[in-house]
Amino acid sequence: MVEKIKLYELPPSPNNIKVRIALNYKKIPFESVPIAFKGYPPSSEDRREVVKASGQPLTPALVHGDRAIFDSGAILRYLDANFPDTPRLFSNEYATMKEIEKWEWFARNDCSGPVSIIFGQAMSKNKDNKEIARAAGFFQEMTGKIEHQLERSPFLVGDRLTAADVTAVPLVNLATLSPEPGAPDSIQTFFANNFPIGDGRDHTRTWVKKVMEFA
Repeated sequence: MVEKIKLYELPPSPNNIKVRIALNYKKIPFESVPIAFKGYPPSSEDRREVVKASGQPLTPALVHGDRAIFDSGAILRYLDANFPDTPRLFSNEYATMKEIEKWEWFARNDCSGPVSIIFGQAMSKNKDNKEIARAAGFFQEMTGKIEHQLERSPFLVGDRLTAADVTAVPLVNLATLSPEPGAPDSIQTFFANNFPIGDGRDHTRTWVKKVMEFA
């Protein structure tokens, strides 16, 4: 009997989308357990269910039988190691593996910084337009590097989807959003109005759309 997988997640969060993409790409059945937060920052009460399941308060957390795994990068590695007959996110070739990890680092460090700033500004009562513009400009530099890479191959590391794409796309997707109808003050609308992907990003837009189909 196949052990059931539960994914404790905050669905709109990039790290949660990342794991959902990986599971769907690998065609691994799972049960989503959405964690609803009543306010920001989330309270201990909001986090109680994920703490009970995984021993820590952050999402995503994956429970597979009697094993609990948290941190989105660790979850991707767990899935590749324990479901070897599914499409691979990593590689058994050293050079390719290092290239995947290079782009993972780029996404988790260079790309996530501006995203965190914009999210913080979206939640703030006192918006700092200079800080918003600085973060948006830096992120457009990052998408320029991605566009340059995608001019050479359909994915960040060669001709197939890897953990590099799964890690980067949920972040870049935030720069492709449209305003949420009827919700001028929503986080989605704030990102749409203040976090453009940049000009001349045709390859990047195609790549985001292709990977987000698994979300």
